[in-house]
Amino acid sequence: MANVEFGSPRFEVPVMNDENASEVAAVYFAKKVLTPIYENTEETVIAKKGEDKKKIKARFITEQKIKKEDLVDYVPEKTFDKAHGGEKIAITFKKKVKDSISFKKITKAKIKEKVWVVATCNGTTGKLSLEINENKLTNTEAIYDNPVKFLIGEDEKTKIEFELFKDITVTPNTYAKEITLQPKSKEDVKTLIDKFGKRTDRNAFLYFKAETIDPNNEIKFFEENKEFINKETERFQILGSPCYCGVDFTVEEIKDFYKDDKGKFKVLFSWDNCPLPENKKTYEEFTTALNKAMKNYEINTCLRKAHFLAQIEAETGFNTTLEKADGWDYDHTTYLNDYTNYKLFLDNKKEKVNPYQKNDTKLLKTGYDKYLIRIRRGHDVKGYGPKYKGRGLIQLTWKDTYKSYFDHINKATLIDTPEEVASDLDLVCDSAAWYWKSKSAWGNLNNHADKDDLIYVSVGVNGGLTGFDHRKTNLKTILNLMKVKDSCINLNNRELGEYKYDTSDMKNTKWGKDNKQSIQSHDD
Repeated sequence: MANVEFGSPRFEVPVMNDENASEVAAVYFAKKVLTPIYENTEETVIAKKGEDKKKIKARFITEQKIKKEDLVDYVPEKTFDKAHGGEKIAITFKKKVKDSISFKKITKAKIKEKVWVVATCNGTTGKLSLEINENKLTNTEAIYDNPVKFLIGEDEKTKIEFELFKDITVTPNTYAKEITLQPKSKEDVKTLIDKFGKRTDRNAFLYFKAETIDPNNEIKFFEENKEFINKETERFQILGSPCYCGVDFTVEEIKDFYKDDKGKFKVLFSWDNCPLPENKKTYEEFTTALNKAMKNYEINTCLRKAHFLAQIEAETGFNTTLEKADGWDYDHTTYLNDYTNYKLFLDNKKEKVNPYQKNDTKLLKTGYDKYLIRIRRGHDVKGYGPKYKGRGLIQLTWKDTYKSYFDHINKATLIDTPEEVASDLDLVCDSAAWYWKSKSAWGNLNNHADKDDLIYVSVGVNGGLTGFDHRKTNLKTILNLMKVKDSCINLNNRELGEYKYDTSDMKNTKWGKDNKQSIQSHDD
């Protein structure tokens, strides 16, 4: 169903035999949508000495707490380049005057989540009562005892009641009440979650049963059996975990995690060098591949998922699946001259007078070490640097790393075509989750995500603190949107979202001790 728009009828008025009878046309679960309504408003601004048009506008935007695009007109009393002070300017801007209310139908929610129950009714007389029931479908046992218990505010209820006309929420015909999808007692909630856990999909399907409770005023029902959303194509699914532990993300949830400051969704894989097929650069395809990858590598709790999602965006920005640099820095031949010259110095160290003493420089020593690292990582053929450069969401790099990954997924022959880690969306996501669990030099990062140790996880992914503040912002945003602190069933009342050197396991490592001051500069 489309949104119920403020001030407009929800549906065509049905033909009724009894002109005095009200009729219920639809009942459904929804989320409330607030849409701001703006009016053009004019304000007079007094210019300060030295200000020009740009600075005056910027000050006005700050003072009014509006966006740049909300400015409509700028008319100075007299023209000037820079103000002497005291000049008057009439600025017209879009000012929010109220919110329009609408309700968008939803088909899924989690236990303990707040939702709205919406009924659309013609007529002005009568009292409507709604019960929520479970349709157990092919399951042998129901999870709920019908009618389903829920909360309105802090009170446990089994019925939702509307008095027509009096309880109207959105004119002319929409009634709504917010409920919480849980019983009141913790024991009852735990019993339900345990029952959900015995079902493969951890879900149940709910529908509404409607009745008239005012004998003096009849209410007719669009559905003759007085049941709503109990057909195969419209059933409402409730998920038996109040959090994201063991639950897949939806497309909309993934999109919400990466909105910018203006509420715009991030465009996926938009760089020219990204080799993904165009039909794979969608949130639908990306969400499917992400959920599959996280399942494969036990990234299956709220904290693990939040940390993983925060890190993968910080690595590539979701702009590309292929490292932008040419990869020659990973090639052994790039440092061959440094290696050769420094080795001459080393080979003659026992001589009384080393003819290659001049080669004992920090620059040559660095190049010598880099050459050996590249040989050790399998880059012993010219061109292997570009061939095995970074790919995937965590930028898989080095031939030996690619070999370990391809062996793990039983596709050893892909070692000759590592390009597939950047062009196959399943491998793009799967390789990142594999690295997260199995290849990081700092161990299985799930273990450190369980402790909400952002510092340790970030170093495990990145090797240092590059982009740390961005990773922190990502994580705090995702934790908040996932409501982990309030809803996660595996959290054990742990404090979240504050990241300091003194509370990180990184302080117990040599790297952490060597970089203590740098890490502390990012402390909350």
